[in-house]
Amino acid sequence: MAARLWIGVLLAELAIASGVAVLCAFAWPLTALVTGAIALAVAPLVYAGVVALSFLAAYRHRGAGDERGSGPWWRALWTELGWFALAQAAMVAAPRRPPDGAPTPARQGPPRPVLLLHGYGCNRGVWTSLWARLRAAGYYPLHAIDLEPLGASIDDHVAAATRALALLHQRSGEARVTIVAHSMGGLIARLLATTQRPLIRRIVTIGTPHHGARLARWLGNPAARQMRPASPWLERLNGELEGRAGVPLTSLYSLQDNIVVPAHSAALRGADSAALHGLGHFGLLGAGRAHDAILAAIAAPGHDA
Repeated sequence: MAARLWIGVLLAELAIASGVAVLCAFAWPLTALVTGAIALAVAPLVYAGVVALSFLAAYRHRGAGDERGSGPWWRALWTELGWFALAQAAMVAAPRRPPDGAPTPARQGPPRPVLLLHGYGCNRGVWTSLWARLRAAGYYPLHAIDLEPLGASIDDHVAAATRALALLHQRSGEARVTIVAHSMGGLIARLLATTQRPLIRRIVTIGTPHHGARLARWLGNPAARQMRPASPWLERLNGELEGRAGVPLTSLYSLQDNIVVPAHSAALRGADSAALHGLGHFGLLGAGRAHDAILAAIAAPGHDA
């Protein structure tokens, strides 16, 4: 379903660009070739405009503690244009990865399983680049699941994540599993820790709206309503669990996140929190320095230490 969603987004961008090209053709005597060229040229501008508007909104609503000058925001914008485009392409392709149960040739050793939980409206395609880094670092088996459909609540996703966690734990010879979760996936991971603590080694959340995201106010489905700042669901989750995860937890986030605003919403009391700079919401999944921070967090002592 998420793949169809992103195909629809791409088609919408092309439709807007085509509309601009047709208007130009009405205004001036243009050939079909020139009109098509205009549409192809405008499409990236439509995409860039949408991303730029998300950063403008994030910059205007940044928290007092998130201020760090405009330079990192510009860097985050330019890099996010590339990372978001790559993420869209990966989610449209959304390859069905087979179970990854073998160690890399370069690094034999005991299993070090990792479960990957994506965020709202996405699918397992967003993990493409990090998957490669984890494999190269010798983590196996790896498993990424699709959390769909969009109409489900965060609580609904927990059942699928619980099954995936149990399967990965079994497939890795009963080794405890590290959970790496992006955005909404981090909230699912926190809920998993309440019932599946013996199976979990450590949780690493990336750009997770632990205290809500302003953008969710514009979305009406169940999961989005739960992620609104000060929502009853989040108030209950944090009232019961913040500072009491039950397993070691690291919260990684960017001070220039264009989706989770204000950025400090991604910090969690009782967790090892680390703020990065100059990265957007999808840059946190693609940039090399983000990967370095994620791998360092995974390697930290866990529940089995």
